[in-house]
Amino acid sequence: MQIEFNEKDHIYIIDGDVASTSVTKLLAKHKLTNDYSGVDKKVLENKANYGTTIHKDIEKILTEKGYEPQTKEGILFREYALKEMSGAIAEQLVGINYNGLTIGGSIDVLGFMKDGTPLIADHKTYATMNNKTLKHISWQLSIYDYMARHIREINGINLCWLGARIFKVFWYKKDKDTKEISLEVLDVEKIPDEEIENLFNCEIQGKTYQPRELVITKELSLKMQEAEIELAKKELEIKQYKDAVDQYRSQIKEMMREQHILNWKSPNGVVSISYTSAYTKDQIDSKKLKKERPDIYKDYLKTTNVSDSIKVSVDEVKLEELLENESIPSLEHKATSVENE
Repeated sequence: MQIEFNEKDHIYIIDGDVASTSVTKLLAKHKLTNDYSGVDKKVLENKANYGTTIHKDIEKILTEKGYEPQTKEGILFREYALKEMSGAIAEQLVGINYNGLTIGGSIDVLGFMKDGTPLIADHKTYATMNNKTLKHISWQLSIYDYMARHIREINGINLCWLGARIFKVFWYKKDKDTKEISLEVLDVEKIPDEEIENLFNCEIQGKTYQPRELVITKELSLKMQEAEIELAKKELEIKQYKDAVDQYRSQIKEMMREQHILNWKSPNGVVSISYTSAYTKDQIDSKKLKKERPDIYKDYLKTTNVSDSIKVSVDEVKLEELLENESIPSLEHKATSVENE
């Protein structure tokens, strides 16, 4: 496969023909990106130029031996790469012909961590990072990974990419007050191949992609919400008690240390406390061992089967608002609305 990128017109040319679309345009068309329609064009242009400067600086770090980065973002990336990565390529062109739909793209970072784990990553200079933005990056990286896995040869070079196990975003964030730039490396989830192919098929059929949503009954939805809220209420109460207990325990520990008392029992005999002096203990730093001696780590690695699970989160702020306003009974109406949608 031969792929070229026309930077001026931002188009990809695959095997001599202009690609149907790019990953960026595809995601924007199906509303899988942030909406910047209300942002001033000059601001967007300045941000784009800034991002291009950063990308080119980091690209040279990975392609030119002895290159000294010219930006703070480049310096931060080089520090991370030297410490955590064994090697990588930058701005790797990828493309695919999926049932006549040709798509082009360019991967910011394709490489390996020091323990040999394959990595695919993207550089971002967003002012903020929210869940929608992370979801967009998940889509972007997952499509790139999908495309790379389906390429055997590109521009005369064998790619042989078997797939990433780690998906990351290098977020160069600027402090609003100090303007200081720092690097935060965030993990993003992988979008399943079937969902990527669903998106491709929607594009081919002229349909707008709709994410699959869980379908549950109104009764189960209501019961689950009621049970989760009751549990969260109890956990809030427990947290309040725990905070108080931690305070008392800290005070008592200090008193026992100062008075050289090893054991104490409450007057009614219900609560007993024993004091243990500070000490040191030896243990294996598995994270460091995995990074510095992956061969030894692998020899003693034990594989276990982990059952599937779900993670439930309750917004404590919203819960407290509901409790204050005594509006929890309205959940039945909300559950009905969710089902109807």
